[in-house]
Amino acid sequence: MENALVTAVSQAGLAEARSEQLLKSFGGFFADAKKIASEAKVIIVTEESQTGEMKKARELRLQLRDIRTKGVEATRVQLKEQSVREGKAIDGIANVIKALIIPVEEHLEKQEKFAELLAEARKEQKIQERLLQLAKYGDNDQYSDRSIVANLSDESFSNYLETIKSSYKAKKEAEEKVESDRIAEEKAEAIENERIRIENVKLRKEAEERERREEAQTKLAEAEIAKERAKTEAMEKVISDAKEKKEQEERDARIKIETEQKAKDDAEKAKALAPDKEKLQELATTVSGIQMPMVTGRQSRLIITEVDKKLQEVAEYIISETKKL
Repeated sequence: MENALVTAVSQAGLAEARSEQLLKSFGGFFADAKKIASEAKVIIVTEESQTGEMKKARELRLQLRDIRTKGVEATRVQLKEQSVREGKAIDGIANVIKALIIPVEEHLEKQEKFAELLAEARKEQKIQERLLQLAKYGDNDQYSDRSIVANLSDESFSNYLETIKSSYKAKKEAEEKVESDRIAEEKAEAIENERIRIENVKLRKEAEERERREEAQTKLAEAEIAKERAKTEAMEKVISDAKEKKEQEERDARIKIETEQKAKDDAEKAKALAPDKEKLQELATTVSGIQMPMVTGRQSRLIITEVDKKLQEVAEYIISETKKL
């Protein structure tokens, strides 16, 4: 364990005097802790009655805690604070010396490399001048252009610049041509669209006028046709009504004659064969069954209706009185 302590100090790479100081500062704590550790190994508690061993264990533990906290840790903090202060002092001294040296060193380097730096400045100025000339002819990649023009001779750069100029001019002329063509095309298209619009307006008006004329002619023709049709239908209705009236009158007259003849025959036959009560019943039936002629006049229809009503009343009277016989 003592060798382990010495090894830990020696591996830090400190000066011998500093290593000895550290071993002296921590060696006593190491020896005391080692002694207590030896005593602690023999204390083994297995029963509750071993109060003496328990008390001894507490005493040794508290001693070790004091060595660790009040000894080792306090010494570590103290020595480390001292080391930190030493480190700050070392850094301060070094910074003062470097503050003196670095400006003089930089000045001397500038004097040493004056010709080299001047050449670099002239080269950079030439590069910037060339980049400015190139920048006039379009959006160029400065990094790419710099790598190209940095090492070109004046003649080579002049040729390269002329190439860029020609390319830029050709590009501009092409763009202007495209723009000019586009404007001309848009203008021609606008003129054509306007011509088409005017033509469409004219055609639409002509179509609307033609449609109005055709509609008027159609309506006129339909009116004439409707007029002729109405005239024809009226004439046909007059003829049809007259024919129907005549046919109805002929039917009515025929039916009336047949009915009267039949009634007369039946009456004579019944009169000859049946007693009075039956004859009266037959008469009631005959009267009730008389067919009225078809008439068209309003007054005639009223007369026919009234006659038919009275004949029914007569028939009912005959039947009613016959029942009294």
